[in-house]
Amino acid sequence: MTNALLVSTDPYVISEMQQIAGVTGARLEVTDKPSAGQVLEATHIFVDAESVHHFSAKAPLWVVVSGPAGPQAWKCATQLRAEHIVSLPEDRATITQALAVAKPRRAKMTAVIGLVPGIGTSTAACHVAGMLSRDHDDVVLIDTDVQHGGLEIVLGREENPGTDWTAAIELMRNSQGSIGEHLPRWNDLAYLASPTSAKQNFESPHYELIQTLVHEFQHIVVDIAAPSDMDELIEDCDNVCFIVPNTLRAIAIAKGYLATRVPSEGNVGLVVRDIPGSALAPLMVAQTLDLELWGSLPTDSRVVELIEQGLGPIPIRSGSFNRSISQIVQRMSLQESQLRAA
Repeated sequence: MTNALLVSTDPYVISEMQQIAGVTGARLEVTDKPSAGQVLEATHIFVDAESVHHFSAKAPLWVVVSGPAGPQAWKCATQLRAEHIVSLPEDRATITQALAVAKPRRAKMTAVIGLVPGIGTSTAACHVAGMLSRDHDDVVLIDTDVQHGGLEIVLGREENPGTDWTAAIELMRNSQGSIGEHLPRWNDLAYLASPTSAKQNFESPHYELIQTLVHEFQHIVVDIAAPSDMDELIEDCDNVCFIVPNTLRAIAIAKGYLATRVPSEGNVGLVVRDIPGSALAPLMVAQTLDLELWGSLPTDSRVVELIEQGLGPIPIRSGSFNRSISQIVQRMSLQESQLRAA
């Protein structure tokens, strides 16, 4: 169902819009004081010309009047930078058509999950998000490790980390407009990290903030180093990328976890971290874990060197690591294309 927001106290306008919503199957929210969350989630926002609330939004804005549009309607439309002025009941068909074809705004969510600690999950997540940001304007990388932090170190931003989890949650609670506009960036990639000194648990405010960001970005990449506490978040993801090294102990740990926790929906794949000296081929690991192989990541010392220099996830030209990340991102895109075709 679509999400339309009506800002009005006029009984006639409310009644007309509710009838249109009933015909189109749209989910209509009616309020006289819209919150930042309501504005962000709406696919279309309708404002009564007599409303005194003015705000900015990414969704299309409509000024609604009963009868002919007068000076007040045009003044309201100018202040809101509205795209349309519609009159009820004359423009019922126009509104109906818009709501019938509207789709809820929602980012594609990708989880990069390390099934054993210390295998470079954050490094892989940073490179996946960085490569996505080449082709998409609105990409955010989220570190779910709110106990220790460290994502800003991988990105070379530890000296100026910017808005972190604590500050972003406070902005959300105070309804300070778009959260994404406050997040720090590495090149074109927005990111959300935790202060390295923080000792907090991933709880409902963190989930609520992610659900807010879902309506502000095209793509969200979540770095998950401890998946046992993230089942709810993982189930919400469109792509789930498990990472495991090709060692017998790691495979045993991964098999135990995956026995009960493979997501029921979404595209699920495996990336094998290739450990030097191991004789276990990536395809053999994927078959053992009964997951589709999305690629393998070589152990490349140059990647670590770049990160230690504070350069962030800069792709290595023609490097095997960069080619592997590209293959993983392409596999995610291929999976989405196949679903759309089906």
